[in-house]
Amino acid sequence: PLGNGMAVVNLRDSLCQRVLQDEFSVLDAQQIAGARHDDALKALIDDLGERSAIAQGLRKHNGAPAPVTTLSTIAHSAQRLYLCAQEGRLVALLKVGQKDLYHWDQNGQLRELKQQLCVLDFYVDEAWQRRGIGRRIFDIMADHEESNATQLAYDRPSEKLLAFLKKHFCLSSYVPQKNNFVIYADFFQTRPQPKKSVYDTISSRPLTARGNMQGDRIYR
Repeated sequence: PLGNGMAVVNLRDSLCQRVLQDEFSVLDAQQIAGARHDDALKALIDDLGERSAIAQGLRKHNGAPAPVTTLSTIAHSAQRLYLCAQEGRLVALLKVGQKDLYHWDQNGQLRELKQQLCVLDFYVDEAWQRRGIGRRIFDIMADHEESNATQLAYDRPSEKLLAFLKKHFCLSSYVPQKNNFVIYADFFQTRPQPKKSVYDTISSRPLTARGNMQGDRIYR
């Protein structure tokens, strides 16, 4: 076990089984590469990503859902996927990753934001909404990424996500961008200097959350 009570899981066990056993978990390309033959995990994540796309109205030209989260997208990127499981099924996802962005402010000033941490997908199953799961998985992600709601960019946020950010973090003021990313005005007012982590990579950090949570794991 890690110092905070979380366990390092042997990937010879089913990663899918382990993800479903833990309330919260985080996956990246390294962990998925070790479990690339876990078809059950692929089916669960791809299904959750498709439900997220349907909820956000993301569709292809033929009308089929156009998910932005699949096991393949995580396996071939530097993105991190945070998951929540309840009663033996996945009920929430939150995907983040770095992107190089350009941002125009209200005065027409252009800023380049290199390797900006972005929320790329966020979904809680309709049957599990209004139970605090969205806030808990968001806080877990923010702690693990050493960031906060103000310092994130949001890719094509849904009306539900915008309402969530306004309710929980009092974020509402932003300048619409052609790239459809939302960066709140508070970002430029409170942007801190980056702090050096004691961990070599994001995936090596312990998965922690505000409050006293038990059973969360990080997979290696």
